[in-house]
Amino acid sequence: MTQVAQGRSKGKSLLCHQCNALFVFIIFLILLAVLFGVRYRNSSIEGIWRTTSIDQKLGDDFAKRLTGLHQSPLIDDSLLTSSQMILTVKNNNVDLSFSVQVERDIFVKRLAAYHQNELLKTLKENHLVVGDLSSKERQIIENSMPASHELEMILDQAFEKLASQIGGKYNQKTGHLSAVVLKGKVNRILHTIDIKEEVAAGHTSFSKGLLTPNGYFDYTRFGKKLELLGDEKIIFKKVLKKSPSSV
Repeated sequence: MTQVAQGRSKGKSLLCHQCNALFVFIIFLILLAVLFGVRYRNSSIEGIWRTTSIDQKLGDDFAKRLTGLHQSPLIDDSLLTSSQMILTVKNNNVDLSFSVQVERDIFVKRLAAYHQNELLKTLKENHLVVGDLSSKERQIIENSMPASHELEMILDQAFEKLASQIGGKYNQKTGHLSAVVLKGKVNRILHTIDIKEEVAAGHTSFSKGLLTPNGYFDYTRFGKKLELLGDEKIIFKKVLKKSPSSV
């Protein structure tokens, strides 16, 4: 009887240890699931994010394109302001777009100055100055100079062409130029944005410095701040929705 009792005691002890081990394992799985759930929930980047940390890159790219309009040092990226990148995430689908403000009035003055300088340059090459011209010749030259509205039309046509090349939009009234650069998908488990389409690829270098060689970039979120980690770090800030009273 004693041996039987001891055997039963050992069996109960073994069963107890097994139950304890199973209980610990279940607790571990629950904790793991909770941690995974918390990480997954915190990895959400739904909403609209904005950055102005790559203004210079955008400006440089535009300046290069604008040299096709006039090969002149008068045309530079300082005529393009308020450049920003906007990251829109909805249902884990990503659109990365840019926008820039064209300073049309300043631009027109620069173009007028360009034409004036070209005229003076031509006269100088012929050993002439404006005072050497007759009143009739001066009138002919003055009439040949483009008016402000004509320069505005030339400028608008150039930016509409640029917008068409990069699949964007240009608003003649406001001088606002915008386009989608990249489309992607958020991987909330790996904390990456996988690129599905480079919309502006082949036309601009907007995506240069954003993507890793593998066609994605990592992201890290700190509250209302979002960091994209590609060849360089790009910092975004969350755009808060306006309340009805503030509209």
